[in-house]
Amino acid sequence: MHMSWQNKMYKLGNNIFDLDNISSIASQYPEDVNTNPIGSYGVGVQSDAKHRAASARASDAFYDMMGYTPLRFLPKSFKEPIADTYSLAGGTGVELIGSLFDYAKSGFKDKNYLTAAKEDLVSDYKGSFGTPYGTSTADIMNNVYKENNYNTKYNNIFNAGTIDVEDYSTTQQRVQAERAAQAQAAAQAAAQAAAQAQQQQQKQYQTKMSDVYKNVTVDNSGNKGYTGTGSQGRGAYFQTPAYRGQQAAASVDRKAKSMGVASPVRRTPGTKYGFGL
Repeated sequence: MHMSWQNKMYKLGNNIFDLDNISSIASQYPEDVNTNPIGSYGVGVQSDAKHRAASARASDAFYDMMGYTPLRFLPKSFKEPIADTYSLAGGTGVELIGSLFDYAKSGFKDKNYLTAAKEDLVSDYKGSFGTPYGTSTADIMNNVYKENNYNTKYNNIFNAGTIDVEDYSTTQQRVQAERAAQAQAAAQAAAQAAAQAQQQQQKQYQTKMSDVYKNVTVDNSGNKGYTGTGSQGRGAYFQTPAYRGQQAAASVDRKAKSMGVASPVRRTPGTKYGFGL
C-alpha cells in the first residue's frame, strides 16, 4: 500500500517523539484553557508536559542513533549532553518556524508569541537536559501534572463515593444542635402562648366578676357594689360583736331545742337573733 509523504513524516515523527502516546496521556487531563496565562498561544500545563515529553523522546532517539556512529565509543556522560543538544536545537528550530513566524506575521507587534516561544524553549530544555535518558513519556508528563497540582478529568468521579468521617461527624453534630434549638424554641413559643391564653382568661374572668360585684346588694339599705374590702370583707365581719353575738344566740337556741324548752333568746326585728335574755 502506497503511503503519502505526509503519513511517512507523521510516522517518523510518531516514532521519534512518541506523539500518539503523548496525545493519549494528555487527553486524560483538562485542556490548557484554565492554565494558559496569555490566552490561546499554546502555553500552559498541557503544553509544558507535551514539550518536555517530546524533547526527552528526541534526546533518547539521538542518543540511540549515536550507537551506529563512531560516537558510540564515547562514555554515556558525554553522549547524553550531545543528544540533548541536538534535541534542544531541533526544538528551537520548531519555535523559529512556529511562534516566531507568527510573531512576524503580526507585524512584530504581538509579543505574546515571543512569550510562548520562551515558555516552549524552557520546556524543551527541561525535557532534554533536565530529564535522564530512558525516562518514560508517562513519568515525564505525570510529573509535570503533579508539580502543577493538575488532576485528571476523572478525579471527581473516582472520589465521589468517598465520605470524610470528620466532616460527617461535624454535620451530624450541627444537625442535632439545630434540632435541639428548634425544640427549645417550640417549647418557649408554646409556654408563651399558654401564658397569653391564661392572661386572656383571667382578664375575661375579672371583667365578668366586676359586672357581678356591681349588682351585689351589700347592706340592708339596698346599696350595691361589692368590693370585698373594709366592712365588706369576711375577715373583718367575723371579728365584729354582731357576728359573735349571732353565734352565741345560735348556740343557746340549739341547746334550748335539745332540752325541749323554748329558747330564752329574744328576737329583734330585722335580725335573725337578738341579744339579751
